[in-house]
Amino acid sequence: PLWVVPKLAERVPAAILANDTQVIDVEAKLGYRPIAGRQAHVLARFPGNEYLRLSVHRKELRIPGLAPALDGLSIAHLSDLHMLGNLTEEFYAEVVAATHALSPDVVCITGDILEHPDCLPWIPRTLGQLAAPHGRYFIIGNHEKRLPATQPLRAAMVAAGYVDLGSRTEQVAWRGEPVWLSGSERPWFGSEPPPPDDDRSTGDARPLRVLLSH
Repeated sequence: PLWVVPKLAERVPAAILANDTQVIDVEAKLGYRPIAGRQAHVLARFPGNEYLRLSVHRKELRIPGLAPALDGLSIAHLSDLHMLGNLTEEFYAEVVAATHALSPDVVCITGDILEHPDCLPWIPRTLGQLAAPHGRYFIIGNHEKRLPATQPLRAAMVAAGYVDLGSRTEQVAWRGEPVWLSGSERPWFGSEPPPPDDDRSTGDARPLRVLLSH
């Protein structure tokens, strides 16, 4: 009840202009189940499970005061990939393919990326293949607590071209406009990111702020 009741009370935020969901049946697309291990094979047989279904949500947002140059900017947001070994590398290749199809301007990954060190070599071959003209960014989440150490994952993501925003705030330029990016990994890691230190407007528009939080 503590989880269901608030969900039933949720309303669509006024900022959401459109929300379309596409479900990709990865098993049907590949012609086989990209899973490994007895437990995964057992769970995948339960009726109604969504083990091998990839949901792609396309949301259009209204952001008051947004600089005109940023109108139409697209951000691909990936979360809870849970690289554990029960879903094989081929599954994550399909995640990358679905993201590529969106042609995003920016890629943001918000935690629970990796749970088992054996899957670390997958990072450059999967997430490392994503491209975005205005950058790729990440933070980690609570499931990274299961790793012996988080530094190898952070290093692999940075080596793959991602910016580690954990407990950090930085200003970037997208389409020539200033944008503030912050990343919070609390309460599991680090500290809250410092607030932007420049709130000056650009004409009638405030700089866009984006927070990555698990």
